[in-house]
Order: sequence, then C-alpha cells, then structure tokens
Amino acid sequence: MKKIFLLTALLLSGLCRAQFVIAPQFDNLREFSDDLAAFKRAGSWGFIDRQGEISIIDKYGEAGDFSEGLAPVAVNGSWGFINKKGEMVVPPHYEAAGTFAEGLAPVKRFGFWGYIDTTGKEVIDTQFGEAGSFSEGLAAISLKPMYYDPHRYKLPDGQWGFIDKTGKVVIKPTFSDVESFKNGMAEVRTGSFDPGNIQALYGHYGLLKPDGTFLLPPEYGQLSNRHAGLIAVRKEGQWGYINSKGEFVIPLHERFLAASGFKEGLAAVKIRYNAWGYINASGEVKIPADYWTASDFSEGIAFVTKQVGLQRFFIDKTGNILPITPPEQIREFRNGIAAAAVEDPATGKLKWGFYGNPLSEKKHKP
Repeated sequence: MKKIFLLTALLLSGLCRAQFVIAPQFDNLREFSDDLAAFKRAGSWGFIDRQGEISIIDKYGEAGDFSEGLAPVAVNGSWGFINKKGEMVVPPHYEAAGTFAEGLAPVKRFGFWGYIDTTGKEVIDTQFGEAGSFSEGLAAISLKPMYYDPHRYKLPDGQWGFIDKTGKVVIKPTFSDVESFKNGMAEVRTGSFDPGNIQALYGHYGLLKPDGTFLLPPEYGQLSNRHAGLIAVRKEGQWGYINSKGEFVIPLHERFLAASGFKEGLAAVKIRYNAWGYINASGEVKIPADYWTASDFSEGIAFVTKQVGLQRFFIDKTGNILPITPPEQIREFRNGIAAAAVEDPATGKLKWGFYGNPLSEKKHKP
C-alpha cells in the first residue's frame, strides 16, 4: 500500500492545523465506513484506512461507501462493486448502484432499478423507477423515475412506497417522497413535490409505521431529524417537539422560527432573525441565541458562527467557547474525528482531511 505523506507539502503551504490527524489534502472526503473512507483527488476516487494510508488507489470515476465488505465504484461510467482489497467482485455493468444494506444493494440497468446480493446475483428484478437501500427489512421504491428539466426536478404525487426483501410491495406507492425506516418510523410527504413551488416544497409531512399506518398524520410543514425520541415539527409557522408516540412534549410556539432535532440532549433552535441557541428536552434555553449558525452537537461539541466576519467557534454543552479556531468546514464527530476542510492558500480551494475532537482526552487517532 502506498503511504500518504501527511506533512511535507502541507507544512510548507501552512494548511496543517494542530488538530488534524489526517492532514487536509483531498478534494473531497467522506466518513469512514467499514474502516475505510472514500477520497477524491485530481478527479478520481480511492480509499484510505484509519491510519491515513491509501488502501485502494484513486482510480475510479465515482465511488460509494463500503458496507458489508463491498463498495460501489464507477469505471468508465459503469458501476460495479469492489471488496476491501480493491478486487472487482461484481463486474461494472450497471448504470448506477447504491450501497449494500441487510445483504442487498440497489442497482440500475436499462433504466430501471432492482436489487442484487453480495455475490452479484439479481434477487429482485430491475423494475422500479427509483430505489433506496433496505432498512429494517423495507426499502423505498418509486414506480416511475424522477424527471428533470434545466431548472428543477419534480416527482408527481403517488409514486413512492415500500417493498420487502422478496420484492413484494407492502406499502402502496401513495407518497410524493419518503425516507428510509429508522427506529420503527419513516418520514413521508404527500402532495405534489415541486421545488419550483414553495407551497409544494414545504408540503405535508408525516411519520409512517411499518404496517402502513401513521404514527403522525401528514399535516406538518416540516419534520426534523429523528434523534433521542424527540422530533421537531412545524405547523402554521410554529415549531414544537413530539415524542415517538406522536405526543407533544414541547408545544408548538411562535418563538421558534426554526428548529433541529435533539442530539446529546440539546437541540439548536432559531429564536430570532439569524440568532441560534440551544434548548433542552423541557424547552428551556440552555445556551443563549447568540449565533448566526449552529450545528448539532456531536461527541460533546458543536460548530457555531457569528455574523461579524463569520467568526467560527467550537462550543461545549455548557456553552463555553473552546480556545481553538475551527476549520472552515467540519462535519459531525464520530469516534473522535470529523471530516473537515481548510482553504489552500495557493489555490483558494478547500482541502479535506480528518480533524480530532478537541475535547478528547485520548490521543487523536482515526
């Protein structure tokens, strides 16, 4: 395997930061999955391991994440699957492919989607216009593909539903958009989905149970991420929080202009114009609304900015600002690290690497 030299050119360019554990040198970078992370460099994709070494050389036009020991990759525009040794185990003869989940992966051939197993055997015929990965035994499918024009895409109502692992439709396609099932519920949307139409874009959202009945009827303007059993919902311009039973824990209130889901006991809320803070599960403001932007907490830390000069800060769960300047962009921390980017002063472009959590007491190791 080829070792990535993390420091030489980066030290000269000034890109290195004390908290980077894999130096910022990639044009794009994704999270670790199955102990490998996909990276893009000079237009091609490859994979690094947790030590920052190139495990699979960057030679693919596109690449997805590893899951269940396999990753989708594109070779000359056609998709197949490689193993963690970089060996092509499912030949690249698909127009598109997704990641494996629960033993199956969606693949597209001749304009339609079906599913293969890890041996490459087609177990559900290519028959769907769109298809997602399996989760909790079900996968989202659309009978017709989304269609595009130069300005927006649109999917008519009544196209999305769910199938089981035999390919049987178990929830009829009656939704304009759906998310995968997680924790026994799936976010669904009804009505025409058209980003060119504001009313349709912020249409009617609800939560569906695996038996096809509603946990939460589709009558809300927006739903947030589903974490910690509390879900942020918007209705008639007001935000509140419900639990997994659909009961309001924090009632709808006009003081919340926007809201995110709970992570690690706190949720970011917008209380006035471009002023974000954090509340607890009782609706009490625990961190004042002093920030222009505010991320979810991950591993005890959140990334926030202030309007003046778009100053960047890390804060802990008490609201204390950490004495370290964050990189220009950073994603959530997982296992002590986060994908992050800083600007290359030579080109003005962002370069991605992995950044260690400043709160971690142990050595930062990917």
